[in-house]
Amino acid sequence: MRIRLQVLSIGLAAALAVSGCGAEESAKKAASGAKNALDPVAQAAETTSAQKGGIAMTMKGSVNAAGQDVPLEGSGKVDRSGKKGTFSFTTSISGKSVKMDEIIDNKIVYIGSDLFAGLPGGKRWVKVDISAEASKLGIDLGSLGAGTTQDPAAALDYLKGAGESREVGTATINGTKTTQYHVDVDLRKVAAKSGDDEAKKGVEKLIQMTGTATIPVDVWVDDQHLVRREKLAYDTTVQGQKSSFDFTIDITKYGIDVDAKAPPADQVADFADVLGGAGTTNG
Repeated sequence: MRIRLQVLSIGLAAALAVSGCGAEESAKKAASGAKNALDPVAQAAETTSAQKGGIAMTMKGSVNAAGQDVPLEGSGKVDRSGKKGTFSFTTSISGKSVKMDEIIDNKIVYIGSDLFAGLPGGKRWVKVDISAEASKLGIDLGSLGAGTTQDPAAALDYLKGAGESREVGTATINGTKTTQYHVDVDLRKVAAKSGDDEAKKGVEKLIQMTGTATIPVDVWVDDQHLVRREKLAYDTTVQGQKSSFDFTIDITKYGIDVDAKAPPADQVADFADVLGGAGTTNG
């Protein structure tokens, strides 16, 4: 059971990491008054969001919690609306390599692993409703406009409303020449621009939970103003326990087809049922 819960926790961390903070309508409204064609990150956000079709992504990073460093590496595809996607990840738990698959359907994430083979009925997938789990922590994802949209351009919607970027340098990413920019995302500033009281309350709850109001983000942009890489590295404190996240997300292709279907119902267990008497989701 302990290993299963670790797999679920890692899978959710992966889903949220590749979501790029999951901004949707509220974030776009928050950023609408801050669009600045002179800011290269704002311009990249507009150009990236305007691309047709899906995108292919790779991700590599780690989560450190309770003194344990968990590596994570994977790849996947998402549609341009950010409503669906598929990913495959590998990680290591207690020195053992573990493979996970994820299917994203709006705010529902299906996490699959061979380690779930012992579930009743031979089920391999676990269904997690991100909004429902967040609400248990007092966070209304609807008011934030957030969810598992899995679209890196969504993070840039937040960046447009969070402050000016600064140029760091240049780099070749997967054969493409890019310019690197850095932005410190001030969550309170983003919430303030939205003019939505519920969004502000949600942001304050997140800040209270994580112990941080600022998220540093680096973005690599090519000469066509398309995002080619994002890097998020920050520390948080949740319920007195320190955690750190360090993820690099590369966009390797634009304009691809994405086919993401939920697994058969008879192969899916509910997250709450898997937890059973093992505890709550508050961690």
